[in-house]
Amino acid sequence: MESERLLSKEKGKRRFELYTDPEHQSAQLPSNGSGPSDGEHRVEGEQHATQKSGMTSVQKKLLASLAVVRMLNGSLIAVMIPFFPVEAASRGVSQTVISGLFSCFSVARMITNPFIGRLVPLIGLNRLYNFGLVTAGLTTIVFGTLNYIADTSTFVAACYLVRLVEAIGSEAITICGFTIAGSQFPSRVNRVVALMISSLTIGLALTPAIWGGLFALGGFGTPFYTLGVIMLLMAALNLRLMPTIQQAANGSSANFLKTLRLFAKSTGNWACMVTVFASEPHCPAPLRQI
Repeated sequence: MESERLLSKEKGKRRFELYTDPEHQSAQLPSNGSGPSDGEHRVEGEQHATQKSGMTSVQKKLLASLAVVRMLNGSLIAVMIPFFPVEAASRGVSQTVISGLFSCFSVARMITNPFIGRLVPLIGLNRLYNFGLVTAGLTTIVFGTLNYIADTSTFVAACYLVRLVEAIGSEAITICGFTIAGSQFPSRVNRVVALMISSLTIGLALTPAIWGGLFALGGFGTPFYTLGVIMLLMAALNLRLMPTIQQAANGSSANFLKTLRLFAKSTGNWACMVTVFASEPHCPAPLRQI
């Protein structure tokens, strides 16, 4: 009898340990038909998609935004080429002045490039990027209204002024866009930069068809109004898509004047400027004979 009582106690102790062990309990408890929740399934699906493509959904949206803005920036550079020389010549503006108006845009970008680069850690990458978009969009809209100026000298001066401010916004978009690409896509910088450059080329290639067509449909201001409004909408969209990018101050930055002198010594910059800027304004000149 004593041995049977001891044996029953030992069996009861083992049964209690089995039911109180966490691993055994989790394995033995019934699931009541409830599996993983919908949130868990959604998280697992996003993780699987991220592992498959290598980018999160936020990165994909950001990349699409960068590509679209880059394409708009390309259109901004060449939006005047299809029709402005003809319109300006009809008002008595000489080809030299027209050529200077095209050249001043890229010259202003070249000169302000080092200054804008220095402003990035002071103002912030996100703010400067959106500032460039808003500046370029507003000045593009303003440029569309300059055709209402009757006096030719005032018209030319206003065109130069607005185009110079427009170039500053365009350069801010370019510098900050490449910086964002390097910051947010560290393992895919080459592909992202290639996509952005291709987007700029697409914007340049579509300029004659899109903006020239809008000029034919609505007149001088229509291409500028349309492009400016789209850029402002993209600036508003970036407020939601753009992640906050913190950039530490670099105390060991190179001397600014030394960097500027090094930039100005590049013969490639000056050669490209002379070659491209001298030929661009004369491309639409034969249209006057049509």
